[in-house]
Amino acid sequence: MGFTTNSPDIPSSISDHPDIVIVGAGAAGISAGHTLAGKGYDIAILEASNRIGGRVWTDQATFSTPCDMGAHWLHYDSDNFYKNYGERNGFDIYPDNLNVALYNHGQIVENGSELIPELLGLMDQAIQESADNGSDVSIADATENFDHPMSSIAQFILGPWTMGKELENLSVLDYASMKDSIDWYCKEGFGTLVAHYGSKLPVSLDTIVEAIDWRGNDLRISTSKGNILSKAVIVTVSTGVLASDAIKFNPALPAEKLESFDSISMGCYEHIWLEFSTPIAGLKPDTYILNLTDEPESTFGASANASGSTLTYFDVGGQIADELSRHSKADRVNFALDRLRSIFGSEIDQTFIKGSASSWATDPLTVGSYASAQPGAFRRRDVLRESIADRIFFAGEACHQTMFASVAGAHLSGREAAEQLLEIIR
Repeated sequence: MGFTTNSPDIPSSISDHPDIVIVGAGAAGISAGHTLAGKGYDIAILEASNRIGGRVWTDQATFSTPCDMGAHWLHYDSDNFYKNYGERNGFDIYPDNLNVALYNHGQIVENGSELIPELLGLMDQAIQESADNGSDVSIADATENFDHPMSSIAQFILGPWTMGKELENLSVLDYASMKDSIDWYCKEGFGTLVAHYGSKLPVSLDTIVEAIDWRGNDLRISTSKGNILSKAVIVTVSTGVLASDAIKFNPALPAEKLESFDSISMGCYEHIWLEFSTPIAGLKPDTYILNLTDEPESTFGASANASGSTLTYFDVGGQIADELSRHSKADRVNFALDRLRSIFGSEIDQTFIKGSASSWATDPLTVGSYASAQPGAFRRRDVLRESIADRIFFAGEACHQTMFASVAGAHLSGREAAEQLLEIIR
């Protein structure tokens, strides 16, 4: 069975033999789609889920305020397409004022707002010194001599809370290559913003790409709704999906390419949302709550009173997040409430309304949250970006050299892959 324009399952804007197919309607796929459609090419975007946006999705129904299920921060200031796009299109885009409430064993640290940047600056210095030596060790190795009474909170922030991995699983060269970020928020939700930009593109939802056959003159893309032919394809799914072999390639991709899927691997970072009837502890909107304890599993971070609402994003990353993702949402909500009780007492139960949690690690369409290089794998990010036979191109947050693990990087990667393709097929 082939795609037909009169099928009730396929939008009439999608043909069965477009110039270019894009696999995935996340930020990279949307960016690539706009780039190619703007040049007059006939494109088809195939999305396995029932919505666009990928790992950028705003839930409008569960809570009394929009809730970002995945990406929440608009990183990289004016280098982020969506900051400028949102401002031009009437969205409420405002800066992260870096309000911090730091607790040490449940007690407030008065100079927390100054201490955190100082700690992170010292960690960054140790990382950069190691990177300058050119050896691609882990961040844990690069910072093993970092001595500070509150070093564990810096390790938590740089590892599980930022990258979704413990420091021993992060490449020092990869991390050192990451561009510094200034962050913003979208009050309506980051997912709402991305969906707005992608809303007019030709996307076939609930269309799972199962195989890509690149033996003939045309690529043959096999999907859950039939086959489609094209001159080229841009694959924007996560490295977790690619490493899982969910999409079969015929012939098989080169071994070096397959290795890049495994070594630029997905981290685990999950939100647990807690809605209260009043703001937590009277804290300012978007206040970062950080609590340092003697046990890593009890160290946590949260973003309280998001965008002035009474919704708190409790965030877990790394091994703990991976373990929790196998538990029920009710268990994860209770986990977060227990951690907040350690600071604010059981009084928070009186204002608690309801909670929920993300499940990116167990979702077969993502298999994780975002990607970073394992120690020793920094240079494989270049391999990940390379096209195959000038017909199969790869894009996504994992493919950007300096803004990986971000929507901004995914957007730029999608555009760059489309421009690279255009240089070849013109």
